[in-house]
Amino acid sequence: MAEWILTSSLLIVIVLAVRALFRGRMGLRLRYALWLLVLLRLLVPGTVFQTGLSVLNYVPLSQTAAAQAQPSQSGGSPSAPEAEPMPVRPEGEAEPRPSGPAAAPDSAPAGAADWRGVLTAVWLGGAGVLAAALLACNLRFYLRLRRMRRTHPIPGVAVPVYVARGLPSPCLYGFPRPAVYLTPAAAGEPELLGHVLRHELTHRRHGDHIWAVLRAAALALHWYNPLVWLAAVLSRRDGELACDEGALQGADDRERAAYGRTLIRLVTARPSAGELLCCATTMTAGSSSLKERIAMIAGKPRTLAAVLAAVVLLAGLAVGCTFTGGRSDAWEPLSEEELAYFNGDGFFNGDYLNIRNQFLSSTYAAPEEIDLFQIFYCGDGDADYAAPPDGVDPVALEAAMLAAEGGDAPDCPATILTTAQMDKVLEEYLGLTLAETGQVGLEHFTYLPDFDVYFYYHGDTNYRGSVTFTGGERRGELVRLTYDDTFMGDGYKQVTLRERGEGWQFVSNLAVQTEEKVPLESGLAALPAELADKVVVVEKNDLKSYSSGILATYYYAPDYNTEWGGLLLQVGRYSQVGFEQSYYSWELTGGWAYLGRSGDWYYACHSPTDVNFDPDHYGDYHDTGAALMAWLEGLAAGAGLTPMEEDTFYQRVNWFLSYPGGEHVTVRYHPYYGLSGYEEVADTVYTLVLSQPATQGERGIWCVDRWMDQNGTRYLVVPETDQPMDDYYAALQDACDAGERPDLLDPVAVALDFEEDWSGRDLSPDAFVLEGASDLSELFDLPLATVELENGVGG
Repeated sequence: MAEWILTSSLLIVIVLAVRALFRGRMGLRLRYALWLLVLLRLLVPGTVFQTGLSVLNYVPLSQTAAAQAQPSQSGGSPSAPEAEPMPVRPEGEAEPRPSGPAAAPDSAPAGAADWRGVLTAVWLGGAGVLAAALLACNLRFYLRLRRMRRTHPIPGVAVPVYVARGLPSPCLYGFPRPAVYLTPAAAGEPELLGHVLRHELTHRRHGDHIWAVLRAAALALHWYNPLVWLAAVLSRRDGELACDEGALQGADDRERAAYGRTLIRLVTARPSAGELLCCATTMTAGSSSLKERIAMIAGKPRTLAAVLAAVVLLAGLAVGCTFTGGRSDAWEPLSEEELAYFNGDGFFNGDYLNIRNQFLSSTYAAPEEIDLFQIFYCGDGDADYAAPPDGVDPVALEAAMLAAEGGDAPDCPATILTTAQMDKVLEEYLGLTLAETGQVGLEHFTYLPDFDVYFYYHGDTNYRGSVTFTGGERRGELVRLTYDDTFMGDGYKQVTLRERGEGWQFVSNLAVQTEEKVPLESGLAALPAELADKVVVVEKNDLKSYSSGILATYYYAPDYNTEWGGLLLQVGRYSQVGFEQSYYSWELTGGWAYLGRSGDWYYACHSPTDVNFDPDHYGDYHDTGAALMAWLEGLAAGAGLTPMEEDTFYQRVNWFLSYPGGEHVTVRYHPYYGLSGYEEVADTVYTLVLSQPATQGERGIWCVDRWMDQNGTRYLVVPETDQPMDDYYAALQDACDAGERPDLLDPVAVALDFEEDWSGRDLSPDAFVLEGASDLSELFDLPLATVELENGVGG
């Protein structure tokens, strides 16, 4: 509501300024048309889209907008923290006072909400009163016309024409089908009648009968705003001027003079405030308005092309300022492509030494607070950080450095930097010079003023080689990225960047405070009230904290300890290896549902596939099981479990390839090749799709990723091993790189080993044909299979 008031009021002020600026140099119909923008703004709440032109960009944030600016809440996931990142302070340092207003509460204070309710009620009450007055005024006027009018048909005039006694002046009235109403005097004189008809029919062509209704509606909506009342008066006056201009278009001086005399005769009444609510185009005007109309008739104003262009430009800017909203104050998630950019080598990561990575090695709430020692520990981004700067005598510099160190030559190199080198980095990535920063950490360097050099001897690098961002958000030119700072080992952080031209500058890097989640295990027995009498839960309390297995078993109470058993479901947790190895059998046997993943554990529910209930309890048993499952899913979400759809292994095995990257080849296998007695099925072919699961290219090993039997059934291959599938293939790649398994570089040899393990018999290499690159478009909706790899090959 406040935005509506502000933008509409500003637009009225702009139109008033344009009217004053181009008074006498702008056509009156163009001046009248400007009020259409105001009318639209008064009748249409809200904004059409967000732009930088909007006046709302310069309005202080409301509490609601400020609350939206907080990081989004997402179940305590570090990729979307629930609280503002807080700077990490050295132990014992006092907590800094906030530099800005406190964060907005989740909801407005009760008093503020009460006042908003009162103001809304007052506004609606005023609008209702004015709307009632509008209806009453026009109903009274219409009934008066109906009672006093008589038809006065005029040849060639398509609009109904009436004569009505007691009218203050001729007018056009009626919506949506208007009619012309004449005074007896106007109807009795041919010249007067011609001028009146020309005037009122011009009103109709301009749609002024519609304008009158909409203007009255705008007054009802904005009855409290004096600017709107002023706009209504002036727009009505401009409508009359535009009508005069339109009616006299092409008229000679004699006609214009006669029209002016008619106007003087008919426009005798001073307009009243009540007439703004009457939707008739009565010919009333005050003395100043009448003088302006006579001057227009005599002056023939025209709009110059330059004036027209200026008015159109100003009108466009006014629309941009008042019809559009300010840029959103809400943080919007980055797209996959945007997040991939920051996780790639374009800004962070990359080759040694990427100085941008070093901006993540300290926490700071503002660019001035960044730790310069951490940024420049390894130099300014030049890999040869111990080299003397250009233009500095290396011998003299080394002597000065040794003297500053007490004469002892350290057995390690030094980082050597000039102020100019630091300024170049800081200006590019902070927008500051060294002198403009708080010079935090600079005291750890030794400064040689004669050389303008900072140096520090050290044998390690403390270089952050890479970073992986788990999530990101954008608000305008700001982007903030969340990452687990495994390099510093102190939890999740959020770095904020500001877009500057083609690059980015650092704004802050702060620790993220996340809500600590209650482990799923601790809530499994706390049944909700609606299930407490229907479900019996038996926990397995002897399960070790590091062990996989069943955590809790749930029974349907009415059938518990009966011949039926009443088993509803079991909840278990499994290591990554256990989950991968069990996944294919779970999918084949059915009855499994996945709750999600937390750290190294996968959580799943198993429902029995046989009957465990009294048939008389069929409906209640199944309803209870569904309610129990829904409760467990909510419990998993509250515990912060990662949905299975976001788990890498689950995504890949449910896709058409476990290793979609890189090259893939197809090998055709004839299972009955060389076997006597199987001539009728000698044409049977199995299709094997092989991928490179570790290294791509000529040095990469191959594995059987999917295969299809003669019936067209497609199968996923999961190796049976005591380590995660990716680690298993990585170990095979290491063995191949060491020269121990060169056979894994040959896809045909890998396919042969796979089928020998699968079939348990020796096979001929002639039964296998390499057919080249795979057509991945056919590899969808695969059922699952596995093969035991006794020699650690292939699948």
